[in-house]
Amino acid sequence: MRKILSLCGQVDAALKASIAADREPMPAELASHIQHCNRCNTLHRLFTADVPPALVPRNLEAAVLSTITSSLSPVHPICSTMQSTVTIVGAILVLGIIAVAWMRPAGANAMSIAQTALITSVLVIGLVFASRALALQMRPGSAAWLSGKQPIFFQALSFPLLTGLLFPWSMTDHYLARGIHCLVIGLMLAVPGSAITMVVIRRGVFLNGFLAGATLGGIGGWLALGILQYTCEYQNVGHLVVWHGTVLLITTLIGALLGRGLDHGRRSFR
Repeated sequence: MRKILSLCGQVDAALKASIAADREPMPAELASHIQHCNRCNTLHRLFTADVPPALVPRNLEAAVLSTITSSLSPVHPICSTMQSTVTIVGAILVLGIIAVAWMRPAGANAMSIAQTALITSVLVIGLVFASRALALQMRPGSAAWLSGKQPIFFQALSFPLLTGLLFPWSMTDHYLARGIHCLVIGLMLAVPGSAITMVVIRRGVFLNGFLAGATLGGIGGWLALGILQYTCEYQNVGHLVVWHGTVLLITTLIGALLGRGLDHGRRSFR
């Protein structure tokens, strides 16, 4: 019995070796054993049987392969994180400058040199912060110390704190009407900013749609907030924080909700 088991093991090893050696002939002793052992005989027939021909006709297979290969086109590699960041920042700054020049810089004329310098610095830092976070999010696996939450918190905290320190707390006449006007204009200004950013990041892959949408909406709202800061003549804390700040809040929330909806739709489709 032990000898039979030993021969079966040798048959297994010989069959494996025959595959590697393109079906080398079996030794005589093992060939004789295969004739009398049902287990080894079945295994030998399975190993030596010819593979059935493909069910798909050769001409059809060639036609499908030709169609697929002819439709392929070279894909340009995605730009680096730094290039994406610089492109987003540059596009937003150009759009903001054009909008301020077109709408008349009444706010810039109303601010002092110190107010203008500090507000401009915070706006640029917030824009670079958010653009960098979005560029990292569009590349899964990036070594991202900047997750996307930090720019949102920076935008939400820096603007009200800075305006509270720099501008007077007095209220203006027709507070509600003037505030709604800035709110509507700001929401309209946020749309092209978000659209331009989407063009830059369109080839990226976002694993967290909620966070990416919030960051994208925050960039659009941050652009609108900056344009309003330089074009709105009502430079007081009550107007700036409530009405200009609400533009940023709404665009960030809309972006987050749209991103979550896209995530949900993508999972449902799968």
